[in-house]
Amino acid sequence: MVTHLSTKTVESRAFPGVRFVIKRMTKRRADALDDAQAPFRERLGPLYEEFGPLDNERLELKEAFPADKLKRWAELLGQIAKIDQNEMAPVAARFCLVRIEDLEITYPGADGGDVTAPATLELIRENGPDKLYQEILHEIKRECGLLPKEAENLDSPSTSAAAVDGKPDSADPAATPETITPSAA
Repeated sequence: MVTHLSTKTVESRAFPGVRFVIKRMTKRRADALDDAQAPFRERLGPLYEEFGPLDNERLELKEAFPADKLKRWAELLGQIAKIDQNEMAPVAARFCLVRIEDLEITYPGADGGDVTAPATLELIRENGPDKLYQEILHEIKRECGLLPKEAENLDSPSTSAAAVDGKPDSADPAATPETITPSAA
């Protein structure tokens, strides 16, 4: 008999002994995540429309890129990163993360005393550890097929491998936004 596991348990590299469980991506889940992120993608669309040509021009002109355009490019990059980090990524994390195992978080309670509780996504986002949150997002990107290695095979004109790994042409990885959207595995 064959058993299909609809979740994947990941041993944390950052925190040995801690595990987290994420949903395996299916076509139906990818579509649902896509729907959940749609409002944010609508807000990102116009930003990317302006950012893309500016980024291409910045790459072509290098040091000759005008300061006013560089300022606008940086503003757009900041707006895109903010939407991704504060809206797109948390939606994907809430959608894909099933649970965190073998970790408790101690944080200040409403009365000023310390409270210790089993780790949840919201507790980690609020109180850390940030490294674990980043590790969870990394695994979610991997499961969604969005890491550079997996993204090389994507056909979609809106999600190229270069845009996903942050390296359009020869740009620095920090210079191009990265978002978590499913590849419909």
